Amino acid sequence: MLHEKMEMYIGSGYEEKILNTIWIGLLSVEALMVAGVAVLSISRKLKSPPKQKTN
Repeated sequence: MLHEKMEMYIGSGYEEKILNTIWIGLLSVEALMVAGVAVLSISRKLKSPPKQKTN
């Protein structure tokens, strides 16, 4: 059933475009994850240490 629905895309050049779009999407998600981890680590290093309470 799925193969019948996808027949118009397979072999007509759309398959490569779809796969390229998925690939670019996955690379973008990975780049955002790496950037997020980098920002978190930098912000933790720049954050001042917690102040100790004095009694």
